[in-house]
Amino acid sequence: MSVKDILALIGATSDDHVLSFTEQMWTQYTPAVAVAVVGQTSLTPYYSESWATDPNWEDETLVAQKSHDRLRQSVIDRMARSIPGARVETTLQDANTVRRFVSMRSRYVDLTIVGQPGPGRSDVHIPLVEAALLASGRPVMTVPSGWTASAIGRRIAVCWNASAEASRAVAGAMAILTASNRVHVLTADTASGRSRNNEPPDSEIALHLRRHGCQTEFRTLDAGRHPEAEVILRAAHDAGADLIVMGGYGRSRLSEVVFGGVTRDMLANSDLPLLMSH
Repeated sequence: MSVKDILALIGATSDDHVLSFTEQMWTQYTPAVAVAVVGQTSLTPYYSESWATDPNWEDETLVAQKSHDRLRQSVIDRMARSIPGARVETTLQDANTVRRFVSMRSRYVDLTIVGQPGPGRSDVHIPLVEAALLASGRPVMTVPSGWTASAIGRRIAVCWNASAEASRAVAGAMAILTASNRVHVLTADTASGRSRNNEPPDSEIALHLRRHGCQTEFRTLDAGRHPEAEVILRAAHDAGADLIVMGGYGRSRLSEVVFGGVTRDMLANSDLPLLMSH
């Protein structure tokens, strides 16, 4: 089992770290690589009653197109130097069309890579992450802006709560997990679900990972009154992990936006790459 094809989503000129991560993935796994330069315009004319009389609309569109073209060309030039055969795609559309493009395009690769959103909800990467994660059925890797590591997945922290989302994340990450030096399975003392033998979930996931040749260690986390994301990140750093594997949006996205949630907090605060599945 190996990573055969990956898609990198580039949404801003500040996404050099996403390209660097993609280049490292190619170095380690030699997959087929596609890079999609994704630009999002403001509302299309169809949605605006005053667009025909707005003298600024055409100017704004032209500026957006020129900026998008410059970004696309810079990506083409870099990929020509670093990854032979990499394909560069491009789209500049309204928000809904961009989401449809990302969700559909991500279904045809083993892994989609995108820049990790910042704390603010206006971040350009949020719709890219959510479209790929919630609508593609494939795993998504988010890369924090400060990522500078020279290897990916040498030590991996797996957040395990026996949920369907966590199970899909492990399955989607298996090629990377089996290539790692060690896998640290992090479970919570409130983890739900029992195995078919009424054993704690970590007993079953241990057997599963070991059958695939993974060297595993386990740690049960007690969040207490601390935010779960904070506890997970601290444990991952204590383990020396360079990657975290976890389920994403175990409850509805709207619920996380309104009430808060681990996925949203991890996307906002993690300084490690996150491999997530929904």
